[in-house]
Amino acid sequence: MLFSSVVAELADSIGEQIRAAASGANSARDSVMRFTRACLTHTRELFLVYGITPRVAVELKPLADEMLSGFTQGLTDYLAGILDSGVKSGEFRPCDTARVSAAIQKTLEGLNWTMLLTSKAIESADLGGTIRDVQNIVGLVLDGIASQPSLSTTSETN
Repeated sequence: MLFSSVVAELADSIGEQIRAAASGANSARDSVMRFTRACLTHTRELFLVYGITPRVAVELKPLADEMLSGFTQGLTDYLAGILDSGVKSGEFRPCDTARVSAAIQKTLEGLNWTMLLTSKAIESADLGGTIRDVQNIVGLVLDGIASQPSLSTTSETN
């Protein structure tokens, strides 16, 4: 019970930080890019702060998935909301924003695991390279739903 309470509080704090990072962007696209960067950065920081090795991460993944399912769904819903605002503003074409959001989240998860599991140590994980990879892939997804080709050149921000 205590452990799950600590995990829930930590997830709430991280979720607030990710949402704060995504807010204040000039466009929905920039907001999505900020969101992806924050997700990757906070995951790596968690591993570093708590000394989680790749091996331990693999062993804990089923438990973490179960404990954090609400947190993960909340982030997916938040991202879908960003995409919805892009559709409403005309930045993106109408699409199934829940599916696009879920696809972006799976991309984040997959490349994040690749970064963490292919590093000898979390400290040496190539966060910058992973952020570039994710943002390139997410950029392609956003280009696919952009209402105007010129929007696909919107610069990413921190």
